[in-house]
Amino acid sequence: MSQEEISLLGRLSDAVLAMDEAETVRLSQELLVQKIDPGRGIEAGLVDGMRRAGDLFEREEYFIPELLICSDAMYAGLRVLQPHLPSGAAERKKALWSSAWWKATRTTLARTW
Repeated sequence: MSQEEISLLGRLSDAVLAMDEAETVRLSQELLVQKIDPGRGIEAGLVDGMRRAGDLFEREEYFIPELLICSDAMYAGLRVLQPHLPSGAAERKKALWSSAWWKATRTTLARTW
């Protein structure tokens, strides 16, 4: 993986964590222009950002509203990247990011009930 790709994926993860939907979409589009695998963008960018948000939630630095806004940013990026996944891969990736979202929010549900 090139240094440019690592940087772009890190910025994509940071955009999700920062709840910046517009930047997430822009970086997702840039990822496609740079011909970086959209599956890698989902896993190492979008899902990683949600995992980090879940970690902040567990440390009580983020709360339910922040998790929801982070997930809005993640879904905006997914709308850009998912159509570019090879056929069949989209369903596997959907299961992966759904699992990441659930992991980030399951503690929320337990605390609120």
